Amino acid sequence: MKITIILLVSFFLMACTTDDGFRIENDSVLYEYPWNEGFGTQIEYLSADPNTFEILGDDNMTWARDKDNVFWQKHITEGIDPDKFVVLSQKYAKDEEHVICDGLILKEADAKTFEVFKLENGLGEIEVFGKDKYAVYKCELRIPSSSVKSFKAFGGGFYGDKESINWQGLVLNVADVNSFRLLSGGYATDGRHIFYRGMHIINADFETFEVKSWGQAEDKNHKYANAYVED
Repeated sequence: MKITIILLVSFFLMACTTDDGFRIENDSVLYEYPWNEGFGTQIEYLSADPNTFEILGDDNMTWARDKDNVFWQKHITEGIDPDKFVVLSQKYAKDEEHVICDGLILKEADAKTFEVFKLENGLGEIEVFGKDKYAVYKCELRIPSSSVKSFKAFGGGFYGDKESINWQGLVLNVADVNSFRLLSGGYATDGRHIFYRGMHIINADFETFEVKSWGQAEDKNHKYANAYVED
C-alpha cells in the first residue's frame, strides 16, 4: 500500500512539472506556470507565431522569441529586436541597444559592453550581477563603480570597490575603504565607525560595539535597535 501511494505521488508531481513553461499545443503557444496549492495550474495563451517560436536559454521557463517579439515568461518585451536578441543568463539578456533583466529594460545599461558575472560575497553566497564599463547591476539596482574590476560584494546589500563603499547603491561616508567589513545583523564597520545598512550610527563606540541579534546591538553607552538608540 505504501509503495502504491509513493508511486502515485511521484507520478502526480511529474505530471505537474513536465509541461511547465513554454510549449506549443494545437498550433498555439502556451506558457504554463508551475502548479501550486493556491492557484493550481495556470496556463496563458501567448500572441506568438508557432511556426517561428523558439525557446532560448537553459530552461523553458524564462526566455523565448518568434519572428516579431521577445518573450520573458508570458510577457512580450517591447522594443527588443528578436533577430539580435541574446540570452546571457536566466535573469539577463540583451540585443544591440538594450539590456533586459527579469523582463525589464535597464535604461542606463550599455548593451555593447554589458556582461554577466558571478561573485561570492562575504557570507559565502553566490550573487549574479551584470556590468558594463560604467557600473555594476543587480537587475534594476545600478551600483556606480569607478573600478568595476575591483568590485566586491560583502553581503547584506553592502558593495564596494577600491574607492568607495555603498549599501544598495547608497554611497557611505567611510573612513577607510580597505578596512571595511561586514559584521552581522545588518551592521558593518570601516574600522572606526559603525553602519546599519545605509545609515551611519554616529554615536556608536566602535571599541565596545557588539551585535546581539538581527538589528540589535549595544556598546558601553547605548543599546541599539537597527540604527537607533533604544535607551
